[in-house]
Amino acid sequence: RARAVNHLNLGSVLRAQGRHAEALATLTTSLDLHRAAYGEGHPNLWKPLFNLGAVALDAGMFPEAEVYFDQALTLAASAFGPDNRKVLETHRALMALFNDAGRSDRARDQASVPLAICDEKFPASEPLCLDLRRLLAHSLEILGEPLQSLTLREQILDVARRLADTEGF
Repeated sequence: RARAVNHLNLGSVLRAQGRHAEALATLTTSLDLHRAAYGEGHPNLWKPLFNLGAVALDAGMFPEAEVYFDQALTLAASAFGPDNRKVLETHRALMALFNDAGRSDRARDQASVPLAICDEKFPASEPLCLDLRRLLAHSLEILGEPLQSLTLREQILDVARRLADTEGF
C-alpha cells in the first residue's frame, strides 16, 4: 500500500513538472498497486483514476481522460454517494475536458447533475459549485447562448460580492 501511495505522489509531482508520459506510467503503476492492495471498486481507487484523467487531460489525450474520469465518477458515486465532493470534482473535471475538447454541448449536459446537487446540498458560496457554474457559463457562451451565459456569470458575481461584503474586503 505504501508503494501505491508513493507512486501516486510521484505521479502528481511529475504532472506538476509537465512530464506527462512519465506521470501516466507512474500513475498507471499506482492504480495497479491500489487494485492489488484493495481490490476492484474500492474507494481508494478514485484518486489514481482521477489523477490519470487529469494527466491525460493536461496532455491533450481527451478520449483517455474521459475514460479515466468516467471510471472515477462511477466509483465515487457508488462508494461515497452522489452528493459527495469527489463526485462534484469529477463532474467538474469532465466539464473542463469537454470544453477543452471542443464538445461544449457535452459540458452543458454534464452540468445538470452536479448543479442540481449543488442547489440542494451546498450553499451558493461553495467554491466547487461556483466553478461548475463558471464552466457551464463558458460552455453556453461557446454554444452561442450569451444571455444564459451572462445570467450565470452575474449570479456568480453576485455571490462573490456578498462574500466580499461579509468578509470585510
